[in-house]
Amino acid sequence: MTASIDLGWSLSDIASAVGGQLVGDDRVIQRVETDTRADLSGALFVALRGERFDGNEFAEEAISAGALAVLVEPGVPDAARPRIEVESTADALLALGAKRRSELTMPVVAMTGSAGKTSTKDLLAAGIEGSHASPKSYNNEVGVPLTVLGTPDDATALVLEVGSRGRGHIAWLGAAVQPDVAIVTNLGVVHLETFGTTEILSDAKYELVELLGPSGTAVLPVDEPRLDRPGTPNTITFGTNDGDVAVSDVRLDERGYPSFTLTVGG
Repeated sequence: MTASIDLGWSLSDIASAVGGQLVGDDRVIQRVETDTRADLSGALFVALRGERFDGNEFAEEAISAGALAVLVEPGVPDAARPRIEVESTADALLALGAKRRSELTMPVVAMTGSAGKTSTKDLLAAGIEGSHASPKSYNNEVGVPLTVLGTPDDATALVLEVGSRGRGHIAWLGAAVQPDVAIVTNLGVVHLETFGTTEILSDAKYELVELLGPSGTAVLPVDEPRLDRPGTPNTITFGTNDGDVAVSDVRLDERGYPSFTLTVGG
């Protein structure tokens, strides 16, 4: 486990980062929360709006519960102070994630794919001592920036799970992700009701690789030609019986325990 987070951000700095207006006293917050059921002491409460709820309605409750400030959209009661007003709290949360990402110096490993994201994230986090990862499947426009915002300074790595609902979604999250290693677990034929075609699916997942810098590393399935594209940076492939990292002779014993042969670099 790594140390608890203390962002040490002033409300005026936050307002500048998210393009918002500060109403009330300037204060220094330790962390960011989006749920009034959480411990809000020392926190900035970000009032998100969903299909079935509007966090702006709980701005006063958050202040009463100990939040140092709230980040809201226009129209909340004036008693909810101090507050930062923005046009979109969803965009503001992403901007806060990007601000935190710019402060981090540890390696960032991010993964996407049609299946296996959460288990891969959990296995990597367990294998990298001192790393930070979300405790759940936090892979959307809320979970990704919150995971980044919760990363302590002393973490050895940040392990991110990144989902997609179509072309442009991962790219939109890019400023908060900026991976050093980008993993695509697979491109299964799933969620085509969202993506429409397998080509759009592969384009959407490949956006994670496109976030890599020149020294970044892509980890890709060897048997997926839709991800074999010109301009892909340093690449490590994996697969069954083939790839830079290969698994073969997978078998189960009478108790159902698996064993296999792992081949790395020949």
